[in-house]
Amino acid sequence: FFFLMIRRPPRSTQSRSSAASDVYKRQVISEALKSNSALYALNLECNWIRNEDAIIIEEALKTHKSLIQLDLSGNHIGNEGAVAISVALKSNKTLAQLNLLHNCITVSYTHLRAHETSLHLVCRLLLEKKKH
Repeated sequence: FFFLMIRRPPRSTQSRSSAASDVYKRQVISEALKSNSALYALNLECNWIRNEDAIIIEEALKTHKSLIQLDLSGNHIGNEGAVAISVALKSNKTLAQLNLLHNCITVSYTHLRAHETSLHLVCRLLLEKKKH
């Protein structure tokens, strides 16, 4: 088993256009999840991940069977991306912790957990608490 932490793209890709950087980022995320069957923890904190990237993660989570921890904190994931990931967790029984702190999510914790059943509690989901 191993842990993988992905930070910003290498310096050579930072000078490319934003679109090229986004394609590079999605390829790295996709390959990290598809090709590493022994991956148990993935830290993608502060990588400018948005809804489009979350949908790639959703697809990978549906089939990845060893990932236990996924840190997506400090990104730009909105409601669409958060809901997509929560739906994927219905078929992923191994993920124990998903960190979505400090994103652009406004839907409630209950809404994101609505895809769980009492027989298959998916994971410990970390979100900011709403201030009333």
